[in-house]
Amino acid sequence: MASNGLTEAIVLIILILSLPAVAWFFKFRKPMIRKQLNILRFLEAEYSPRDKTYWYLGYLVGFRGKYRISRGKLENVYVLYTSPPYHVFFYLPIIWLFKKKERLEIIHQYREDTPIRGEAHIADVRVKSIKLSLLADLKDPSRYNVKELRIGENKYKVYYKGKDALELAEGLFGKLAHKLRLFRVSVDGSRKSILVSFEPKSLDDIKLVTRELWRLPKEWTG
Repeated sequence: MASNGLTEAIVLIILILSLPAVAWFFKFRKPMIRKQLNILRFLEAEYSPRDKTYWYLGYLVGFRGKYRISRGKLENVYVLYTSPPYHVFFYLPIIWLFKKKERLEIIHQYREDTPIRGEAHIADVRVKSIKLSLLADLKDPSRYNVKELRIGENKYKVYYKGKDALELAEGLFGKLAHKLRLFRVSVDGSRKSILVSFEPKSLDDIKLVTRELWRLPKEWTG
């Protein structure tokens, strides 16, 4: 009889704990879906891709996309959006403890004849996921020149090879870092690509980034 009472008590506790979790899930599910759809619609309207492919990373967690573009020397645009699982009630302490943020990464990839020379990466290495992805791209950090970039009270790590790429990365980073939470800017001459990673608090933040990417030399984007 005692064991039955204990089982009932455990079931009751689980039910009580699950009620706020269920209510929280339904409260945040729709806004998260709406935000992802708004981001997708904005990006598609901005780039008007002739072909597009998406990969979903998990329920409400994010997506990866590839747009084929016909505009100047711009061939492909890659996008990656990730969000902490705000809809999972019991995950919230981890989000707050580790200060996890939404992230949108936009990569412009240009034709082989685009005059992007050298390589430069500017990143907020305090963010673990950014540091890990940067080191994965660098492969061997000892091959790069290293310095520190300070903007306001924030310090960023800079890895570079070549003056042209460094000037392009620093110019783009400087224009954006004062206006939004910027995680990384990379210019890669071997891949003919430019990457911007940031926190998209609103569609205005995304507009700001795409506007600056379109302002790169006109012969690149038509």
